[in-house]
Amino acid sequence: LALSIKHFLCCYRICITLLFFKMHARLDPPLQWKGGMIQELFKKGSPSIVTNYRDVMLGDDAGKSSGSKIRDDIFPFALRFVGSTQYGCGWNGGETAFTHMHVRLFLDVLKACNISGALAYLDVVSAFASMIRHILFNIDEGDEAWLKSLHRAGFSAEDIDVIYKTICDIPWITEDGDLGAHCEEHCIALAYQFYTNTWFSTESLSGVIHTKRGCSAGMPLADVMFGLSMTRILDALNRTLKHSNVTSFVEANSSVFNFQLASYHDDVVVPIVAPAPLIVNHACQAVSSALFVFN
Repeated sequence: LALSIKHFLCCYRICITLLFFKMHARLDPPLQWKGGMIQELFKKGSPSIVTNYRDVMLGDDAGKSSGSKIRDDIFPFALRFVGSTQYGCGWNGGETAFTHMHVRLFLDVLKACNISGALAYLDVVSAFASMIRHILFNIDEGDEAWLKSLHRAGFSAEDIDVIYKTICDIPWITEDGDLGAHCEEHCIALAYQFYTNTWFSTESLSGVIHTKRGCSAGMPLADVMFGLSMTRILDALNRTLKHSNVTSFVEANSSVFNFQLASYHDDVVVPIVAPAPLIVNHACQAVSSALFVFN
């Protein structure tokens, strides 16, 4: 029996190795690895409210092993783009404690300088499931289908023009490969393939559902893909706040201390510095800007 088990494990490893080689050579992950079963996890509050749950994808073990290897290769490339105060998925220390210290230090500096300030806390609802993949990848459907989906969602023509221009203007992997030349383009292409023809199933469902959004929370690439998309959104938010004159710097001892947005995955903190009579107005402007950018 022991020899039979050993022989089986040896054959299994050989088959998985050949499958990995085929996937990398053809840039074609098996369809079974591009989806899984959705499981809802209860967070807090009333169990009868849908928003008190979060989803997680239960995928194939072999597919997760392959995705983990691709994640390790993409991670150094992703570090070139993420902000210094993004603490999700292991970046810049990668703990909620770092975000907490960032906020506490901001308050300590304000107190020491006897300056008024505020913090705006943002939380994106169903963020991992609603991520628009077009922010990261040139998806198969093309720009027309993506813009049509925005129109169906109720956005006006003016809003769609602003959204499209914002995404196109943010620096990213350029067509001539200036930024992509320093990374493993093969792994980027594989990551893209993992987000084509995606699907999910759930209990009591006879078939599967084809998905076009989301980063598949629970899968190895999910946090990196979401973090990179948030990098672009936070960059747009920073520029919008600056245009709205929402300041976040302090002058003390002939020095200027700039406070950046702090984020941990889908949770974002916006620091605001202003004279006491203007705090409420600046906070409202910050929240208004955030709503516009995230929409």
